[in-house]
Amino acid sequence: MDFHFENIGDFLVALELPPKFADNRFLCGRSSWVCSDRQPAGVEACKQLVTQPFPVGVARVLKASSELQPPTPRNRRRKPVRADAGDELDLDRVWQGELDRAWRTCRREVSTGPSRVLIEANIAASCNVNAEAMAWRGAAALALADQLSLAGYMVEIVATVAVTLYNASSDPYNLELCVLQAGDPIDLNLLASLIASPMLFRALVHQHMYLVSETELGVGASHVRPTNLKPRHGIDYVAAMPNGDAVRDEYTAREWVEGHLAALQCDSI
Repeated sequence: MDFHFENIGDFLVALELPPKFADNRFLCGRSSWVCSDRQPAGVEACKQLVTQPFPVGVARVLKASSELQPPTPRNRRRKPVRADAGDELDLDRVWQGELDRAWRTCRREVSTGPSRVLIEANIAASCNVNAEAMAWRGAAALALADQLSLAGYMVEIVATVAVTLYNASSDPYNLELCVLQAGDPIDLNLLASLIASPMLFRALVHQHMYLVSETELGVGASHVRPTNLKPRHGIDYVAAMPNGDAVRDEYTAREWVEGHLAALQCDSI
């Protein structure tokens, strides 16, 4: 099962479907597992909280991005060039005697300007991953987005989930939720509330799993799989986020951000 949502509003609308089986059981007495910084009382409360400012999440973002230097954005485009040698011969120019411009080829040129970067916020995690560790994933994605946006990049953020459902048919469940469109202003308060907290995955995405599963889910709901975020047309660079504990705290979040900034710096030389 593959699901793609262009914004959080569309995703929240999808949660209005009537449940086929039991309602979300993950919030019963386990609010600290859903979010260690806020104490939601149920799915409806979570739906309200993910659209409200979240200063604790913003603080994580700022810790992961302080004193970093983003690269200058570059555009690489193929430009047609005419010369006395090349890939395609223009017979009209040959008959006109313009032999020094009769051949056409394309050369890659680099110019300073806005480049488009797609950032993945891999928000899925196993049940044994604590809420604090999960929160740093979204914080890292936002820290990278904030730095690149300030430098003039066009940035898009997609929250991803790839799991195998604990149901009778072990269905694959893949979700992509665009939380920031390229060119939109970055509101750290609201974006941190959405992805710098495990609430989106452990409450709302789990709820969505229950709504779309053809058979009843077992306890645990899903098993995490590697994501496969495909580049979109016009994207110059994809900052992928791996599964596991590669991003789990301030140090690893900053390390992940610095790694992609360094890769973009090399790409712009």
